[in-house]
Amino acid sequence: MSGSRDDPQLGPLKWDKEFNWWTGEVELTPGLRVGLTIEADVAAASPDAVLTMARAWIARLQDREDEYARWTAEHLLDTRWNKEKPMTLDDIIGVLELSAVECFPDGTANVLWEDDNVLFFGHGISTQLDAAGNCVKVEIQ
Repeated sequence: MSGSRDDPQLGPLKWDKEFNWWTGEVELTPGLRVGLTIEADVAAASPDAVLTMARAWIARLQDREDEYARWTAEHLLDTRWNKEKPMTLDDIIGVLELSAVECFPDGTANVLWEDDNVLFFGHGISTQLDAAGNCVKVEIQ
């Protein structure tokens, strides 16, 4: 499985043979472009299934971004490093900006957030999502 492609919904995808994934950028909402990584299923005969899942994840994120941001913010409220600055849940939601999505062959995904270096002083924030679209875990990277 290899080769860059131009997907009608996901746009141009560049193949990275070292990591067995495609990378690209997709317009999640008007004016908001996010990075996209789609890990290939090297055991599959065709890449169609993983690309179909990636399309579904983009649609799900378009519908549920606010829900995912709120869940993530709830889990960051007490763990953020900048505790000297009073912040409400809405303040944290306000600094979170979806920056990328990583799609995996098992149907799960990670949502990566930017926070303008407010919450974790430059460290990344990742929300793990299960195949059903439920938030599972927040990690600081």
